[in-house]
Amino acid sequence: CRSLSSLHVAMTTPFAVLSDAITCTSSGADVSIALFAMLRMAARSVEHAARTYVPGMNADIPTVRIQLLPEHPDATAPEQAVFRPARDGDAGIDLVACESIVLAPGQRAAVSAGIRVALPPGLEGQVRPRSGRALNEGLTVVNTPGTIDPGYRGPVKVVLLNAAAAVEEADFDGPAEDLATRLKRGLARRSVHIARGERIAQLVFARFERPTIIITPELDEDTTRGAGGFGSTGVE
Repeated sequence: CRSLSSLHVAMTTPFAVLSDAITCTSSGADVSIALFAMLRMAARSVEHAARTYVPGMNADIPTVRIQLLPEHPDATAPEQAVFRPARDGDAGIDLVACESIVLAPGQRAAVSAGIRVALPPGLEGQVRPRSGRALNEGLTVVNTPGTIDPGYRGPVKVVLLNAAAAVEEADFDGPAEDLATRLKRGLARRSVHIARGERIAQLVFARFERPTIIITPELDEDTTRGAGGFGSTGVE
């Protein structure tokens, strides 16, 4: 049979074409029903892969193992845990707070994300702020991006900072005798209240290189930039 002599065409041939091809006969015998079904399933799988293939994202996808710790909201029902981007094509997956905490302006704290991760060699995890909370509340990650090394197996904690101002000009408007009250109210108003289960950061995975490092007495300075830095290009 002309189609069965090159079965690898199933990897590139649409199902409709392949179905027509495998109706041919070999030595006067029809192709078996079992073989037909197998080739049909293979063709459908190939067509599905072709529709969902994203260049640069589907090849050599590493595996990351995540363990839920007892404090995680989904620890008792791990099948409900969601560790994927909120939208297809996004880079980060959300990390949630596994404890409730209030951060006053300028205060920082290491908040449990309720997970441990096992990263393969050559892959790091980067903990970054969530843009909405950073803009609206001043909630950020102090050491952004925080790095999770592939050899680390401890609990993941997010070092959060309330970057809101402790004092604002409006706090001084009013009678002097009420200043202390206004300052306390301002602090309370600009404090960030985080409840257990709220999304507090995002985790992005990135490959990294481990180059060979050579100590040398001199460097090649024959570049366009040279040693220019710290505003050397101006502001306009």
